[in-house]
Amino acid sequence: MTRTALGNTAVGQAPGKGVLVLGDLRTMDPVNPRARAMAVRDGQILAVGEPGQVAGRLPAGTPVLDCGRQAVMPGFIDSHHHLLWTGMAAVRVDLGAADSIAELSRRLTGWADQHPHREWVVSAEGWEVADLAERRYPTRFELDRCCPGRPVYLPRGGHAGVANSVALARAGISDDTPDPRGGIIERDHTGAATGLLLERARDLVATHVPPPTLNERLDALDAAQQTCLGQGITRILDPGLTHEEVDAYLTARDSGRLRLRASLLGLVTSGPDAVAEAASFLPLIRDPGWDDRLRLCGLKVFVDGGGSLGTAWLTKEYPGLNGYHGERLIEKPDLDALLAYAAEHGVPVGAHTVGDAAIDAVLTSIAGLSCGTDLAPGHFSLIHAYLWPSTASLGLAAERGVAVAAQPGMYARFAETLAQRFGWSATEAASPLRSWLEAGVILGGGSDSPVTTSSPLGGIHDAVTRDHKGRVLGPGERLDRQQAVEMYAGGAALIAQVGGQEGILRPGARADWVVLEGDPLTCRDDELPGLEVLATAVAGEIVHRSPGWTHGGCGLGTSDE
Repeated sequence: MTRTALGNTAVGQAPGKGVLVLGDLRTMDPVNPRARAMAVRDGQILAVGEPGQVAGRLPAGTPVLDCGRQAVMPGFIDSHHHLLWTGMAAVRVDLGAADSIAELSRRLTGWADQHPHREWVVSAEGWEVADLAERRYPTRFELDRCCPGRPVYLPRGGHAGVANSVALARAGISDDTPDPRGGIIERDHTGAATGLLLERARDLVATHVPPPTLNERLDALDAAQQTCLGQGITRILDPGLTHEEVDAYLTARDSGRLRLRASLLGLVTSGPDAVAEAASFLPLIRDPGWDDRLRLCGLKVFVDGGGSLGTAWLTKEYPGLNGYHGERLIEKPDLDALLAYAAEHGVPVGAHTVGDAAIDAVLTSIAGLSCGTDLAPGHFSLIHAYLWPSTASLGLAAERGVAVAAQPGMYARFAETLAQRFGWSATEAASPLRSWLEAGVILGGGSDSPVTTSSPLGGIHDAVTRDHKGRVLGPGERLDRQQAVEMYAGGAALIAQVGGQEGILRPGARADWVVLEGDPLTCRDDELPGLEVLATAVAGEIVHRSPGWTHGGCGLGTSDE
């Protein structure tokens, strides 16, 4: 049973603790965009301005953090980061660095030999077919050879999975098993199942895989958080969690192991049970025990598949696939009912929508709500929304206050795969950024980690340059620096349901900041991905420190020195 959020103690500064931060503050506050000092007390920002003005807000003897000329910015927020999935690379087989099927097989065999008592051999989600020399999935028979007699399952990116013959048999999948609704069992030219399962077909095997233990999930969170904090991320939105996964987050917070902030979305099934599952999360969403460190703030639903997989729901048929438009994972009556329930009960929803048909379906449902215009901006958000949204969709999203959780790095990573399927002309027209903003839609930056790296600075670089191996993809959709950084600040904060409280350095906001070796608003484009994160602070406490930070012009003193 999932416990409630009551009885938890927020992690933050001790009562009365404060610090005076000096540096080149890039506040992301349009009223006061640049400053030299910030007063922090009890995990909140008291004042931002010049040192002489700000220091008076703190008692004599308050520690001073002097960052010299180094940039101090709001902590980055990732609006779409599967933190638990990402961390599972430390628990399950990590295939992220595999560059061939032979190397993938070697890693599976090595893990299986090191864990002889584990019945299943299961990978983490963060591996990519395009990284393999063969540029294809391994077959069931190749997996049979590397782990004979044991079930093997390799989930990938939330939309695909490969199973060996033992795992397929456990799931009752044979060559004659029909494709489930919303899923595909891939078959070779003879009609034999290859082991590749797309969308809902992967659930046929996944339901037989033993779930991670609570301790494994806690270890996964530990590992993934360490990476995030080193990248300057102070809050993530982890979308699509089960009750048990939410419970792992609660345990991490209660035991002091949740070092960054997290907004969570519960996962509802894309089907007739969507409203019932939403109702199962409602008591926990409304639990008064959530705090500014952790909150279950809404729900996620899948409307279609993935772009790189060729399962996104499109209005036009896929090239060379007569009559195929991708996978629609939820029918209109079920989607309408879910969004109406969410609006009635004040529950935010993030809708996974990759293709234009999926985007249209969600916006049409929102437009049909009787209370649709009364909802706060960002109450509903489109997740991904990058395969050719129409001009009408851009306008409707702006009119209804629907935000977009965008992942510039994912577009750069899968551009070649998209081009192979749709051609370069169509690919360059995908993943609009500037068009959303010019229509009046709020963009929140994210990574979709572990599908792509979670580096916000890398995402900012991709949004500014749209560079793919020297090719600029849709130059008219490039953002300027301010717009790109704002995606990972105020824009992402809105989608994470903390708009105005985080992603900005101003009085009353939470004291989350990052110290960078350079200024992402003014450095060269090619410097952006490699800017070193010198320090990361959450609730006024330094939670990440670069080994060389104390030698980079930063130091601690007291305000009466």
